[in-house]
Amino acid sequence: MDKDVDTLVQMGWEKEYAEKALSETNHQGLEAAINCSTRVDDLGIDISTMKTLPQVPQSFVCEECGRPLRSNDDVELHSARTGHINFKESADKLKPLTDEEKQVQMRRLEEAIVRRKMKREEEERQKCLQDEKNRRLQGKASQSAKAMFREKMMRREAEQLKRDRAEDKAYREKLLAEIEAEKAERIAKQKGVHSKEIAPAAASQSEAKSPTSPAECRLQIRTPFGQPLRGTFKSSENLGAVVLYVSQNWPMHPDSATRTTINSREITLQTTFPNRKFDEEDLSKTLNELGLCPTAVLMARRNATF
Repeated sequence: MDKDVDTLVQMGWEKEYAEKALSETNHQGLEAAINCSTRVDDLGIDISTMKTLPQVPQSFVCEECGRPLRSNDDVELHSARTGHINFKESADKLKPLTDEEKQVQMRRLEEAIVRRKMKREEEERQKCLQDEKNRRLQGKASQSAKAMFREKMMRREAEQLKRDRAEDKAYREKLLAEIEAEKAERIAKQKGVHSKEIAPAAASQSEAKSPTSPAECRLQIRTPFGQPLRGTFKSSENLGAVVLYVSQNWPMHPDSATRTTINSREITLQTTFPNRKFDEEDLSKTLNELGLCPTAVLMARRNATF
């Protein structure tokens, strides 16, 4: 009983009025006491001393479709079924539901909750499927890009290998041709010396009729690594000029296309056909005197001093 009085006081009632209202209704509960508020004069209480009683909502109305709803459960059911979210309180009291109507309404509420849950699960499932589809498409695109890149690199490597082989073949053919030319020139020189020993007079006559010495000397100088050096010199230049040229164009390292300068005293030159190593005394001799005209192939080595 004291609890009902405290509740009415918390609702804004004066304690004296709450006690009289409960007593007047034989303590039948809060609802009876609130209904008794219409008989304030009968209780002999000055209404001017009472606090304003709060309005208790008797029902609710959906602001989106105007449907009246009895309770919070009806509001939840209506929201679950229609998706409406805007409701307001109403002082209109609706007819109470029968037990059968309450059971039907509860079943509808449960069914609506189940449908919303199934809809949410289906949306999540579709989202997962779409995410997986997007992931696979991205994976296929990435694999395709990688495959195209590998194919492009393989074609590029194959083309480079083909070019390298063609260059190697051309270089070998040129080298063989130069070797054959040197060999033929050496044989021709040896035959010329032999003819001079047998017939000095004939050799002198042949020398008189021989063409003049070439004015230029084309040399190919091979280093331990890198492309061979090629240069054209005057036949009257001495071998020291060739050594200086090699020192100023010595390759830096196998992977570099640039040249560097080294000390010319570190360079040694020689020929393979015939096998001859040039020493310090040969540096002052002309290329023509050394038999390197009109063309010759020289081998250059480093870390040797004259």
